Amino acid sequence: MNLTRDAQAAAQIDAICDAVEAEFRAGELVSDQQWSSRAEDWLSRVEPKRRDWLSQELQALRDDLIGQSTNAESASGGVIPKGVAVSTWRAVHSCPALQDLTFNARSQLATQMQPAAFDADQSLLRAGSPAPGLFLLTEGSVEVICGEGPDRQVIDVDGPGGVLGEMSLLTGYPCSADVRAASPVKALFLPAPALRQLRETRDEFDLAFSRLVSQRLGARHRDALCGKNLHGYLLQRCVGTGAMGVVYRAEQVSDRTTVALKMLRHRFVASPNVVNRFQQEAALLQRLQHDNIISLRDHFVAFHTRFIALDYYDGADLRSVLSQLGAIPGATARAILGQIAAGLRHAHQCGVLHLDLKPANVLVNRAGHIAITDFGLSRLVGAEQTDRTLVGTPAYMPPEQFLMTDIGAHCDWYAFGCVAAELLSGNRLFDANQSSALLDQKFQPPESGRFGSSTDEALAECIRSALQPVIADRRLDLGHIAAWSRPVPELTSRLAESSFQPPDTVG
Repeated sequence: MNLTRDAQAAAQIDAICDAVEAEFRAGELVSDQQWSSRAEDWLSRVEPKRRDWLSQELQALRDDLIGQSTNAESASGGVIPKGVAVSTWRAVHSCPALQDLTFNARSQLATQMQPAAFDADQSLLRAGSPAPGLFLLTEGSVEVICGEGPDRQVIDVDGPGGVLGEMSLLTGYPCSADVRAASPVKALFLPAPALRQLRETRDEFDLAFSRLVSQRLGARHRDALCGKNLHGYLLQRCVGTGAMGVVYRAEQVSDRTTVALKMLRHRFVASPNVVNRFQQEAALLQRLQHDNIISLRDHFVAFHTRFIALDYYDGADLRSVLSQLGAIPGATARAILGQIAAGLRHAHQCGVLHLDLKPANVLVNRAGHIAITDFGLSRLVGAEQTDRTLVGTPAYMPPEQFLMTDIGAHCDWYAFGCVAAELLSGNRLFDANQSSALLDQKFQPPESGRFGSSTDEALAECIRSALQPVIADRRLDLGHIAAWSRPVPELTSRLAESSFQPPDTVG
């Protein structure tokens, strides 16, 4: 046996099979007729005595490729778009970021995407330049790099299935980071003009890319928006995230003031109800000017979404304080409640209901000043309830808000009572997990013993009156309680002594 010749023959057969596979994946060997017409040419490339060997290898390869194709067809509803290579369709069809696109939309995308390859260290995207198009990674990995000089750092790594360029293409802004190949990379590429045409014909492309942008922004302290100047605000870092928004610490360039920028997540820009609620928050905050309410500075549209600029509060929210310190002593709690009452009274006098008052929405800064924040669910007194959606946090809602039957200042009184009891006891007053059980708890006013050992009778009576389940029985004199207001530096001193590291707190 000539081992050298056998090795050479094996290498030759492997090379032919690799070429055949490439042709198949490029969509050139889909039919039996295409395969048969090419088979004679492949077999002629080897010695006659090796042709049976090659024929067996080709048949095994074909069975495997057809099996893969069948799996891809099954996963996509039984059809691979005409003229689309199996490998291209599999990449587009399995991409997590494109899962919400319809079959027709993915077909259009796959039909127009072309293979691209990059050497290690080669750039795909450059900070400060618009994305040339959309990339779908199929092999290798890339690094996302932000910053300049000593601040330059890798903030993310992406690989097969990853999508690049969508943020710049969606918003029209230049790329905010460099993306370079960390290894040899293969991708599918769609030029920006072609994607623009697809977006003009199908809204779902914008929706899919908006969801992808929503997932990326706010995912870490430094994301793609950090370092950008939007409407005169230089974004520094992400300091908070929620279901509908992301909050950034930013600097107002004109006067170097630190502010909080609250951004509506891109996935909601096409949702009229959410957009209206976001705009309403800004409109209602414009009515309010009080030391114990976070102040609105600005609101604007940028980066394909909406922003609200608020005071930046350097400290912590009361939920974090309670988690660290537990129950708050009576004198300090009275002073905190006095500040909350002063802010809430001003809001009511301006015709604004908060409707989501809770410890997480009350901020305390390092000087011990209190501010109510997050007016995202607020509404005007007497405003018609246009939908039947439950809004707010159930543990702090009165029965009527829970049942969506009657909304008024009395809802905020009840939430105030819940917050007061929690400050004094260190524990949430209503803690049932099931809605029915929680509502049952609310129809049974709690005993004063649950308000904490440092609660005097006058304060206990205020809380009991606020927590009455029947609206006609509920009372709360916010003006009287506001007279207890004073800064609470003793609270922030206790936090400092406990080595507490407060999270960034914002409006």
